[in-house]
This record gives sequence, C-alpha cells and structure tokens, in this order.
Amino acid sequence: DPPLLPQREQPEFVRLVRAGFEGSSQALSRSLAPRVTSGAWRRFCRERALRPDVRPRDLDVHDWVALFGMLKHRRPTYPTRGTGV
Repeated sequence: DPPLLPQREQPEFVRLVRAGFEGSSQALSRSLAPRVTSGAWRRFCRERALRPDVRPRDLDVHDWVALFGMLKHRRPTYPTRGTGV
C-alpha cells in the first residue's frame, strides 16, 4: 500500500498528532483551538461523522490524515511550539 502522506509531510503530521494528544483528557477541539476555528472544526466533524467533543484517541489514522489535510490547506505549514518533531 502507498503511504497516506508524502514523506516530506510526515514531520508536520507528527507535530499535529502530538499537539492533539497534549491535552488528551480533553476534547480535541480544545487542544487544537489555536489552529482551527470552531466553524471549521464542526464542518470537519460533520464530514467525518465524528462528535464535536471527540478525544484524540478516538480518531483513526484516516481521520488524522484528513484533519492534517484540512489544516494544511488553511496554512502553508503547521506551526511548531518550540519543540522538536
């Protein structure tokens, strides 16, 4: 099977997943609030058949890739928070 993401995008993807899991006991929308608007989040959840209060552990890899794609189209790069990959 081909990879879900090009290798050059994988570090950005890992940063997104890490950011999502930083507050893993809370809804993912709260962890990603600085990166995604509430309207975009609701639209994403509706398209992926997810509850808006979904936790990071409840997304499968395809959901994470779709979220990454949505954010990537909104921003040229995913911001780091002063931490490594």
